[in-house]
Amino acid sequence: MTPLACAIMNKNLDLVKILIKNGANVNRQILPITFGLFWHTPLTVAIRNASLEIVKELVENDANVNKHVASFPDDNPESKGDDKVIETPLTLACQYDLYDIIEYLVEHGADVNKPVMYSLVGDTSYTALSVAVKHENEKIANYLISHGANINAVIVEDEENNTPLTIAVAENKLTMMATLVMSGADVNQVVENSILQSTKTALTIATENNNVNIVEFLLKHGADVNKQVIYDGKQATALTIAKINNFKMIEQMLTNHTEPQKSRCCTIA
Repeated sequence: MTPLACAIMNKNLDLVKILIKNGANVNRQILPITFGLFWHTPLTVAIRNASLEIVKELVENDANVNKHVASFPDDNPESKGDDKVIETPLTLACQYDLYDIIEYLVEHGADVNKPVMYSLVGDTSYTALSVAVKHENEKIANYLISHGANINAVIVEDEENNTPLTIAVAENKLTMMATLVMSGADVNQVVENSILQSTKTALTIATENNNVNIVEFLLKHGADVNKQVIYDGKQATALTIAKINNFKMIEQMLTNHTEPQKSRCCTIA
């Protein structure tokens, strides 16, 4: 490691200032073994250590707020651009729920939509917002959305596509689901699973999970009961899925929702 990295690891702000003043490269990639076999920057090391003051010192001295943690150093011939992004400074701060650092990074030019994309174990990509959703951090999610985060961005986990909303629905994160929907998330967006050759919407996920509360909420907020997906190799709707799985309560809710005279019975007050 470099002297600057060691000073950051030890949270020694005074030494960090001295080293920078004497020409330390604030963007030089380093390989801190304690953080795994990935190439960090001084900034990402400071974020891992939750050191806001050191983050500020680095950024004020031209640290790149979008330079990512990588699987290869920049000068390695195996490096292939964005397919080697392990974390961005912003996604890393989201992983640790560091609101103050997230706010500072965004204020200083961090790209709220830059995806992490790598293929260590299956194709994977995600954004800062999807991390906040998984962590159920409503404050961070709202901040990112208000600063331009793509609320409908498709992310990939183990080659299965999702959106922030489908993650929230699948993982029964009710508060995050409501936050996303009320912020304009597309409740009818279709995403696919290339391995299973299937597609899904938030409503079909909630139906398959027999989650009555989420189905009810989605119906109230515009979910299309007639939206077609591929389920078990065949075209289906949420109602078809409810019938296949013998989910009687959801079946009744969906059936009622297709009949205008009964549609009010499946809304949430």
